[in-house]
Amino acid sequence: PFRRGDALVPATWLETNTGDGCLALPVTDLAAYLRLFLNRGYVMEPQVLTEENFGLMTAHVINVSWAEPGGYYGYAIATHEIDGRAVIGHRGGMVGYATDMKGDVNAGVGAVAMVNGIGDPSEFTTYALRLLQTSVLGGDLPDAPASNDPEHVQNAADYAGVYRSEGQEVKLTASGQFLRLETDGGPVRLETRGEDRFHIPRPGFNRFLFSFSRNEQGEVIQASHGSDWHINERYEGLTAIDHPDAWGAYTGHYRSHNPWLTNLRVVLRAGQLMLVYSGGDEGMLCPLDDGVFAAPEGGPERVRFDTVVDGKALRLNYSGNDFYRFFTK
Repeated sequence: PFRRGDALVPATWLETNTGDGCLALPVTDLAAYLRLFLNRGYVMEPQVLTEENFGLMTAHVINVSWAEPGGYYGYAIATHEIDGRAVIGHRGGMVGYATDMKGDVNAGVGAVAMVNGIGDPSEFTTYALRLLQTSVLGGDLPDAPASNDPEHVQNAADYAGVYRSEGQEVKLTASGQFLRLETDGGPVRLETRGEDRFHIPRPGFNRFLFSFSRNEQGEVIQASHGSDWHINERYEGLTAIDHPDAWGAYTGHYRSHNPWLTNLRVVLRAGQLMLVYSGGDEGMLCPLDDGVFAAPEGGPERVRFDTVVDGKALRLNYSGNDFYRFFTK
């Protein structure tokens, strides 16, 4: 997974002939695109979008979680609420960066942002939009976003303790807002990467995120890192979980020419086959038929393995996209 401070390199050049409505433009043109919707289809004169088409694009057609809780998606535009006000927008990006745009049509203001590397542009656009709304509608200025120092862990004490697995012991200590992993090379501070997930900035540990699971009472009971699975004294489930022998052929590192998804890793953990993306996200592969699995994101996506040689699959097919085994240690 990428870490803040890592060197930046040029993004992969790619060409596409798909007709799925993608936009290729700088941030200033993205702002002009948003302004079109803030003006309900007008760019001075003439009208670019009819009122009917504007309504279709911003309609509440399907519920989508990525457009914020309670958000909807119409014909290419997402809608949701911020502080009780209707907001339109869309997330997106290209290889190497992510984008976001948000607009309050009734107030006539909006914000766009592009972020390269690690980061969430929606945090910026939300704050900028609140500032602009205040300038137009009045009221108190919004609070600035909280510090996002990755080493600050608000609930560090939740994770502290000893986690054990067969032949291994992992010890975590908490001091204020810092969470440390004890290693042979000395303690190392963990960096937050979302809810119950952390990056370990040390060689030998930085290939996978360190993830935790909780019980129904909200107590941390499990820790995982790659194929390693550790439990603490609060864990009450099974400790020996079987898996089909054939699954051992599927573990490993796979690469593709696809610039959007260059490589994947497959690991066996606690009797489950896990698909790990290069950014650190992961999910369980749910078995369907022989050698066929439902991808972690659900829906129609499927993962297949084939061409087993010397006990290892040489190819992983992700809904038509081939990935080939790469012999990373």
